[in-house]
Amino acid sequence: KVSVRRALRRSLNIPAVKIFYDIGKDNDYKVPIDRSAQLLGINAQSEIDSRFGREASTVLGTGSVSLAEMVNAYSVFANQGQRRVMNSILSVEDRDGRVIWEPWTDIEKYYRDNKKKLQVVSAQNAFLLTDILKGTVHSPDGFLYKAKRRIIASGRPFPDVELAAKSGTTQLWSDGWVLGYSPEITLGIWIGFKQYGLSLGYGQDGAVILGDTWVDYMRMAHLSSNKESLHFQAPANLSRIKVCAASGKLPSDACNEELVYPEYFLPGTLPKVTCDECSRVKNQRQQGLSNFSSDIGIFGDMDFSGSSIEVDEDLLLDDNSLFDDDGGYDFEDEDAEPLIPNEPTESEPVVEPVKVKEEVIKKVEEVQTVISENDAEEAETENVTVEMPVEKIDDSITEVQTNKDVETPLVTDATSDN
Repeated sequence: KVSVRRALRRSLNIPAVKIFYDIGKDNDYKVPIDRSAQLLGINAQSEIDSRFGREASTVLGTGSVSLAEMVNAYSVFANQGQRRVMNSILSVEDRDGRVIWEPWTDIEKYYRDNKKKLQVVSAQNAFLLTDILKGTVHSPDGFLYKAKRRIIASGRPFPDVELAAKSGTTQLWSDGWVLGYSPEITLGIWIGFKQYGLSLGYGQDGAVILGDTWVDYMRMAHLSSNKESLHFQAPANLSRIKVCAASGKLPSDACNEELVYPEYFLPGTLPKVTCDECSRVKNQRQQGLSNFSSDIGIFGDMDFSGSSIEVDEDLLLDDNSLFDDDGGYDFEDEDAEPLIPNEPTESEPVVEPVKVKEEVIKKVEEVQTVISENDAEEAETENVTVEMPVEKIDDSITEVQTNKDVETPLVTDATSDN
């Protein structure tokens, strides 16, 4: 089992496909595809149908989307669920330097007059996704966490700003990108090829190639704003309570503190039952320990109710009868020699390493003598080969000493058919 929070933070594909399938299986995937297209600013049904196939693979990015469209979609979550208009013109001046038009004045009026229309995602849902994506930068297992730590470790200042991000990579590492935002800025970076079929290189995904660049750009952009701190603010009607990570339910007495963390919930979705996963796991562990104690039969009345086993070493050292297979080795005798692993029994041939080494060297010398008595052409005709060089013999002898299953190294004889 894995939570949606961890699945999204770690870019796990299978949970994403499963959620997409559960939502769209009864409507030919129309609901999840059309909803996602609206975030991209695509509203015409004909364009949606032509660009995105109604199949489960669409959730993994089989449709073509521009970087500008992706940045526009992510800006919705940065603005508490409201769509924003992309604009590249800050102002227009006449030849005398007087400002005659500032597009942002008209855009802000448009936002005020169409606030309800522009609310494409609820503020609560937008914040939940933002809170999850924060983990990619600020949680130790997030894919951009190390990039941030490297910047801080280098001595460069890092502002007190919360960031949320997600990486993306196409098949065979042909394209990579990182998209994310802060409360003030939405930033997307893409790298790839115009020609289809080329690759950035094995394992060169978006986070690997662009992660440090994305984090550092956001760092510099917010340092220049001179604001002390920027944090995402939770909207009203969200509840925040502690749950157990093992089950997502209310923590029970059996839950370890390390698994308990605060989580946000929409109205009507608060968990009502306590965690039963941790107690089940503990019961299984205790049952396994009890079975182990019963099978071994040497631990007496030891208590296995704790989370670990404490063994009385004196009990083991004082009673040699517990070790019937130790060949009479006395644990209290400091001068006793340890047994040789895999010591051969009477029915097994005893391998004498020194004798084996001498025989192998002798055989190699015989082959070398044959080669020296023939010219190079005859040696090639007879196909004389030595399968193991002399300098490798010592290593092979070591294997014979430590592992009885290793066969003695062989040298091909000059007269052999092999």
